[in-house]
Amino acid sequence: MMRVGAVMAIGVALVASNVWADTPSCEELVRQGRAYEASSDQDRALARYGEAVQLDGSCGSGYLAMGELRARMGEGREAERVLSAGLERVPRMREARLSRARVRRAMGMRTDAEDDIRALVDDATSEEDTARPLTIAALRAVAGWYEEDRARPAELAAWRRILFMATRAEDVTLTHEATAMVRALTIVVGIADPVTAPARRDQFRLMLARVAR
Repeated sequence: MMRVGAVMAIGVALVASNVWADTPSCEELVRQGRAYEASSDQDRALARYGEAVQLDGSCGSGYLAMGELRARMGEGREAERVLSAGLERVPRMREARLSRARVRRAMGMRTDAEDDIRALVDDATSEEDTARPLTIAALRAVAGWYEEDRARPAELAAWRRILFMATRAEDVTLTHEATAMVRALTIVVGIADPVTAPARRDQFRLMLARVAR
């Protein structure tokens, strides 16, 4: 009788293990979603991303993929909501913070967008090789925003920060680009250069001015 019970227990365990093995992981669901996106099946892609975050509430890639797809679909408010939910669960998800900054900027939430960029820049150091590309992407984004706003001193400060990081990383191509931008903007800005005289007491611009000295 004990032998029969043991056999039954083993059988149940094997069935359970097979069921578990057949359950796709969060990352596998995200991979499937991206494949659906590539074939222009947005509904199925969103369904897979939703399954991923339901399966694992800390699935950062699921929130990121869903938020970015919503943004591409023109659903800015929903994209912002999804990315914010992801950041609540995975606060250190820097890619989602940059994506949310872009969504917020597109929605006219300029202060909130700059807050996201500020958080990214403050969180990174020049020694973090893995963080550097994303930080540069964030600085490029905010430099572009300042260009749109014709806020040249702040744009110059952002490019100075990029130049600093490129030089430290010995990135010749980026150093060349950033040097050219800094030289051109220095001429345009003139006496309003944020390194010597920040025009506004804006915290983010002052922070960029400090790191550019």
